[in-house]
Formats: sequence, C-alpha cells, structure tokens
Amino acid sequence: MILRVGSVIGVVLALSLGLLAANPINGAAGNHETRLTTAPLNPDFLEYMESGKMQVLRSGDDMYRLGYVPSPLPQRKREVSSIVRLQADSLPSRYDMRDPNGDGDQKDSLLPPVRDQGTCGSCWAFAMYGVYESQLKRLFGQTADFSENNMIHRHGFEWDPCQGGNFDMSLAYLSRYDGPVREKKDPYNPLPDGTYCEKCVAVKYVHDLVVLPAKADINDNEYIKRAILNNGALISSMYWDASRFNSAESTYYYKTFSMLKPVVNHAVVIVGWDDQKVVKGAPDPGAFIVRNSWGSEWGEGGYFYISYYDEVFASINLEHVVPKKNARFDRAYYYDEFGVTHHMGYSSGTAWLANRFVADEPGWLRSVGFYATGPDTDYEIYVYGLFDGNGFRKLLTTAKGKVAEAGWYTVRLKKEIVLAKGTEFNVVVKVKTPGTTWPIAIEMSIKGYCQTSASPGQSYISSNGTTWTDITTLYPDANVCMKALVKTRPTVTIKARIPDVLEGSTDDGRFIVRRTGSASLPITVHYSIGGTATSGVDYKALPGKVTIGAGLGYKAVKVLPIDDNKKEPNETVILTIKPNPAYIVGTPSSARVTIKDDD
Repeated sequence: MILRVGSVIGVVLALSLGLLAANPINGAAGNHETRLTTAPLNPDFLEYMESGKMQVLRSGDDMYRLGYVPSPLPQRKREVSSIVRLQADSLPSRYDMRDPNGDGDQKDSLLPPVRDQGTCGSCWAFAMYGVYESQLKRLFGQTADFSENNMIHRHGFEWDPCQGGNFDMSLAYLSRYDGPVREKKDPYNPLPDGTYCEKCVAVKYVHDLVVLPAKADINDNEYIKRAILNNGALISSMYWDASRFNSAESTYYYKTFSMLKPVVNHAVVIVGWDDQKVVKGAPDPGAFIVRNSWGSEWGEGGYFYISYYDEVFASINLEHVVPKKNARFDRAYYYDEFGVTHHMGYSSGTAWLANRFVADEPGWLRSVGFYATGPDTDYEIYVYGLFDGNGFRKLLTTAKGKVAEAGWYTVRLKKEIVLAKGTEFNVVVKVKTPGTTWPIAIEMSIKGYCQTSASPGQSYISSNGTTWTDITTLYPDANVCMKALVKTRPTVTIKARIPDVLEGSTDDGRFIVRRTGSASLPITVHYSIGGTATSGVDYKALPGKVTIGAGLGYKAVKVLPIDDNKKEPNETVILTIKPNPAYIVGTPSSARVTIKDDD
C-alpha cells in the first residue's frame, strides 16, 4: 500500500528523484524583471515513483486489476473555510444515469455498456472513455465504443501498456489527436504484449476536458451531486481494498485508522447517488453509484455503491468531457507530445506563451487548444504570420474568452487562416488565472515517467507579451502546451434536391454537391455518371466534375432532359462522388434523379 506520509518526506523523495520544482530563475536573459518558478510536483506522485510501480495494480483478487497512478500535477481541493455548504433541498434523494427518469426501466440509460479491463492495469483508459462515450450519448444521442487498447499502447509514456496510467496521460493522447479510435478497428487486448493498430486514425477530437476540484471533505457530497446533474458522469478515483467490499450488497467503504491515508489506486466513473443506501460500516446512509471496469458480471451489473463517508474517494481532481457533436480536424500541430507535466509562472496569474509552426501541407487553421491551470481563467489568443526574433508581427486572427474551471479547452478562431505549404504561423496565448502564480502549462521530462524533447525556436514564454524567452534557454527539453488544429480536406456529400423531372418539360432534375469544413478556397469535386439514362441522348451531357466556389458551401448539378418523342420506361441518372486527395468522401456519396417519360 502507498501511504501519504507528509510533506517533509515528500520533499526528501523529490530531491532524491530529481523531480522537485526548479529553483526560481530569471525569466529571460537579462530582460525580465520577474522571476520564473515551477509548481512543486504532486507529493502522491513522488511517493508512488519512489515506492515502485506495480504496487497499485493488484486488487487483492487475481481476477481483477487496478491501474490508476497519481498525476504529477498539483491537485485542487475545495477549501472548507470558503465553502457555503450547498443545499440539498432541490436535489432528488436518488439519481441514477442508468435510469435517469427513475421509472425502473433502463431503456433511457445515458451510459454505454460496462467494459472489462481484465488483468491489465488500464482502469484509467476505461474511466476516460466511460465518460466520453456517456457524454456523446447524453448530449447528442450518439452511440460510441472507443478503443482502450489503442490508448494504452500509444500513450507514449515510459510505462508498459498494462503498467497503469492517469487522466493526464489519456488527455495527452487525445489532445494530440491520436484518438479516440473505434473499438472495432482496434479491439481490446489485455495482454501486456498485445497487438494494436499503429495507423488507426481518430474519429473525433476531444475538444474540452474540464477539471473540477476534489470534494472538500467527507461531508461535501452535494457538490458532487450537482456536478453530475450539470455535467453528466464524472471521472474519479478511489483506494481499492478488496476486504472493504461487501459483495452481497455491492457496497464499499474505506476508513483509515491512523493519520496515514492511502494514495488512490483505481479509476472509476461516478454516475449517480442514493441518499438512503446503507453501506455496512459507514456512519450514516448514503452512497454514490459508481461504474467499474471489471465487466457486467461483477457487482450490480458492473456497478457498485461507495459510501459518502469513504475517506479516499473523490479526494483528487474530478474530470468530465465536453465534446462537440462533429468535432473533427485533419491534423494537429504541436510540440508537447506528453501534454502538461508542470505548471510555471512569473509570480502572478498572468503570462504569455507561444508556439511557432510551419505548415507542411495546405490547410485551414481553425482552432487552438490550450490548458487552463486553474479556474476563472481569462484567455486571449492571437495568430501572427511573422516572428522577427524579438516579437510577433502581422496579426492574422484572434479569439478571447473565459473558462470557469481548469482543464483543456479548444477555441474556434474568429477567422480561418489559409495555410499554404511552407507558411509560417505563430500561435500566442495570454492567460490570466487568479489564485495561482503558475498559469503556464509546460511539458518537460520527468525521470521514469516521460522523456520529452525540444528544439530552439519552437516555444516561447513571456511575463508581459513584449519580451520573449525561448523556453529551451531555461529548460532544454521543455515546450509550452498548446495545439494548432487544422482542416486539410473538406468532407463532400451529394443529394438529389429535385429527384424527379418530366422528359418534355423545361424544368431540370437537380443534385446538390455539398462540402463541410472550410470554404476559404474553391474545390473541384469529381463524380462518376451511371443509371439507365444515356448522357447526351436522354439528357444534356454532364462534365463529370463540379467546382464549389470560395465562400460557398455547395453547388448544384442540373440534369436537363432531352425529349426524344419515344415512349419508354422512366430512366435514371446516378451520380457518385469519386475519391480524390483534395477531399474526404462523406455519406451520402451517391444520389439518383429519375427522368419520367411524357409520351
């Protein structure tokens, strides 16, 4: 068991591992008056790294595995002294996302089927996708099944696929657009040497992942209830000890009997609560309904109840995904493969960070993703066309806003920027995060966790937005954490707008070829011609291609019938979009117009 043993030992461990926050240093080579500091790493993470990785993986039952390992990032907790206890008057005594209307019929469930992680330490991946898939179902009615196998094999960190992970690792994988991959493309394989799909592509972009603080104490339960009602299922964690599980009632309660509290070791999903649920050993009734990843034969169909008064449950950050219905890009430009590993700052909550990129293919810069290290963060995003060695010039577009909580956020720019191959573009983000002096999210190596790399001329930081420091002059393996998200190919579809036309009329049948995505440039769509009608005989010949102009979302293809004064059956014209490197063929890709005989 890994125990929290206090800040003094945590500092000793940090020194022994070489993982303690850097000493304050000058923010720039002789130019900055403000000093740059790095937030201390999470003491639980330091203790875990010192104690040995495999200690958190076993559940006490050889049939099941755990797999959650602490994040290196500081964890937030709601402060008791600043909390006005939330009133439960307006909350139902029970809420269950398996049966949200409470009628006893789970046909309206907002949750995907329970999965089984088997003997692999992959609970963290199952928890992340349990929430992601649930949100797609809750918000859009979409059914999704994403590949945990792909996530655990492609996360890139220094741990084997079944050696455990955390939600920062899953977000790093998702934010760099390696996933989610569909389960059917890369089925789950719990074997440590299992195969996986190296070239599978992501089907959505994660968009936003919101990080909420841990509950203040064992009585701060209305906070979690309201978070579920407002946001859906929550990613959480617990300390699992098989001896504390009541298998007959599917209930769990962990209480410590000393000042030493265990470190969380298992990732789960909170999906509801029951104020009347009795949990053996707990001081009072009341429990959260929790989704596990040990299959539907375990517990209550794969779920169980954790007492409100469990002393470790929800004691670190809670998280939830905020997806968009059709969030897709074609690529992400970035340098932070491992996402955020450290928080930095210039002795205040305000800082500037920037990445310089060069487009290696044509495309349209549409959105920027960045981390907010704390709540109530104001952000301003600027895209520039030039960096002259001293500052950024040639402003191209902007965006600004405010986020209520810490997390990863994807922001649509005011204007799409057309990128030719070889185009320089520079993304600058100003963040203002009250209550912290470390508002900058940084990727940097941590021994035994991730080995990062960086090059001069990639990432810059500033305390004032005027004087910039190449971060590699301070930390040779560091980059700032942000992504530039680009559409390189639109998706093209075709439908019959006027599906029937009379042979002898002056009207026309009509197809509509439509594109989604950027409309900044014209695009030529090629199509094949089929059907029973003959081009040039039964209707005026079609060219086999259509150009959708710049600024336009669609173009019509007209079928003009030729009257041959012959009695004949109705005839058809079928157009099918041809594959082309300039676009993605969407659905529907084929459509039909019928020419009706008038003789």
